[in-house]
Amino acid sequence: MTALLTGLAAAEVQERAADVRERAEWRTVVDAARGALPAVGDNLPLEMYLRGVMERANVDSLTAKRALSVLRARHEALYTFGVGVCRPTPSN
Repeated sequence: MTALLTGLAAAEVQERAADVRERAEWRTVVDAARGALPAVGDNLPLEMYLRGVMERANVDSLTAKRALSVLRARHEALYTFGVGVCRPTPSN
């Protein structure tokens, strides 16, 4: 019984470590997305922005879009169809 509990405890430790690693990797992607945002007052076409995130974070386009969604939810980025991605200004 003790060996079984020890095995379960080890598996839980590994699972937690994997979760911590995944969260750190995701923070890196979101930071790359934040860094790819244009300067305040500038717009960047969506495709160019996503390409920049993909190159900075070495991720696919779906992950880059998810990171942009996170920034939009946190009010750190805006996206307007046909205009592009920008940083919010106090007037936005």
